[in-house]
Amino acid sequence: MDCIGYLKIEPIEKTQIKVSINQKPGKHKANKKSLPGNHTLIPLQPLQVLTIGRSFTKNIHLNNPTVSMNHGVIWSTQFDEDSAPVVYLHDQSRNAIQHNGNELGRGKIAILNDDDVIEIQMAAKITFKAIADHASSINEVDQSLEDWEITNKLIGSGSFGSVFLARKTNSSQLFAVKIIQKNYSSYFSGGYLTSHESELLARIKHVRNCLTTSTHLDKFQWLLTFISSPI
Repeated sequence: MDCIGYLKIEPIEKTQIKVSINQKPGKHKANKKSLPGNHTLIPLQPLQVLTIGRSFTKNIHLNNPTVSMNHGVIWSTQFDEDSAPVVYLHDQSRNAIQHNGNELGRGKIAILNDDDVIEIQMAAKITFKAIADHASSINEVDQSLEDWEITNKLIGSGSFGSVFLARKTNSSQLFAVKIIQKNYSSYFSGGYLTSHESELLARIKHVRNCLTTSTHLDKFQWLLTFISSPI
């Protein structure tokens, strides 16, 4: 499986870092242990989950009392071989993770881009480095619409359109937005489109909210249905 990027972990305040990948959590003996002044590199694969915390059961174990037992999670997804992978950061800490100098907040999720910096206060700094071939999507949107910001992160595609990650302006909450090509005119007739799509989305167990909003992006595209983040 191709490597999509790396996590560079640098200790702060003499924090000891132990990493366990592709083996039972807590079994750190076969892995490199960082020393003060050194750093650890972790390759990141598609569909990989890395847990972070003070607990020995975490993939990235940070031996520092300022670190929560369950401090955070970094995971990656990729829709298919032609789409760019998406890397997420989930803050589970009690004292907040710093993402590019901004406090994320317990329960909040952020998307990681190349050279993004994650700081575990008084314990470690993690820098995400994306592989160039995976740095952007071939289906770029990346635009603002009213109070929505649509990214170029493709997370799904079908016969009528594609699904991209989006967020509300001035909010860190992530959403999925479906963009449908308007040349499928018969599919849009009689209000059938929004009702049919909402019925399908309502059956998906991980969807918390289904908003059947439709808006014209331009003469070629139709923006349909926002789905709240599953986490």
